[in-house]
Order: sequence, then structure tokens, then C-alpha cells
Amino acid sequence: MIDWPLAELLPHAGDMILIDQVLSFDEEQVHTRATVKPGGLFNRPDGSLPAWVGIELMAQSVAAYAGCRARQNGEAVELGFLLGTRKFECNVEHFPAGAELRIHGCARWKTTTAWVCSNATDR
Repeated sequence: MIDWPLAELLPHAGDMILIDQVLSFDEEQVHTRATVKPGGLFNRPDGSLPAWVGIELMAQSVAAYAGCRARQNGEAVELGFLLGTRKFECNVEHFPAGAELRIHGCARWKTTTAWVCSNATDR
């Protein structure tokens, strides 16, 4: 588990920080956790989170990886951009309120410019 506050790793603040914790990271990958909490910016009336928000969870996980690497190297955390995705598939329409999501991002070609990510839920 990483003890750095997410607000120091991500270029987001407040309710825009959707992941809860960086579980681990190394040279090529990051593992994060997010719990679906009702009442968030993107939640549906029933408290669930639309599946398309999974793209933002993955983007924030990659940003947290970059933030951890910057902190580890004594550098400033920089702003990054998700330019797009080639393929996003999800086998559910929404993540239910209370679901704990585990996000795994793995760098391709040993760069931070191309990532393969996956989400898994405990429900």
C-alpha cells in the first residue's frame, strides 16, 4: 500500500478523485482500488456508477502511477491527458453502489504512453 495522499499524486481535487488508494506500483504496472460511493459526480440515481466511468478510473490509475514515479524520483507531479482508447469493453452497464473495484494498469513497450488496463469487482 502506498501512503502518499492521492491529492499529491493526481492533478485532481475533491470529488474528481475517483480512486481511493494506490495498492502498489513498480517499473511497469500499478494496482489501485476504488469503492463505488453513492452521491458522486457521475453516479446514477440508484447510486451505481455507469460503466463508461471505468475509463476515467483507469486514467486516474495511470496518473497515480506517474505521480508515484515522480514522487519516488523527487520530481513534480505533472498534468497528463488521456488522448483516447482503442478498445473499451465492459461486461456490465454499471458498477453497483458499494462495489470495490480493483484497477490494474500495465505499461506496454516500457513507456507510460501506452497502457493496458483492466477493472475487476468483488461483486
